[in-house]
Amino acid sequence: MIMTVLLLNRLKELKQFNVYLVSVREPIDTSIPMGEMVSTMIVTISKMELFNLSHRIKSRISHAKWKNGGTWGRKSNLNTQVEMQIRQKRKDVWGIRGLSKEFKIGKTTVGKVITA
Repeated sequence: MIMTVLLLNRLKELKQFNVYLVSVREPIDTSIPMGEMVSTMIVTISKMELFNLSHRIKSRISHAKWKNGGTWGRKSNLNTQVEMQIRQKRKDVWGIRGLSKEFKIGKTTVGKVITA
């Protein structure tokens, strides 16, 4: 709804200055009422597709949580022993990227372990 209102407001503002949107590839010309209707329909369909995509993603996450006993996403290789090894190797002047590859965990996770 908001996207449609914004588009219509922009088209109204442009119309005040005698500026119209015309598509070269599609038969859309906002200088006529049919063009305004088509552009509004395109925004509405786009909004519907965005909603459908969001719904599919949420549904897949919910299914993954159900399937995996309440968790979803990549399984972590991190435990207290690995954290201690990371801190020790960091003292031995290992870089974050090297630690990440060595322990097969993300660089951000290595950073969190080091700063904790």
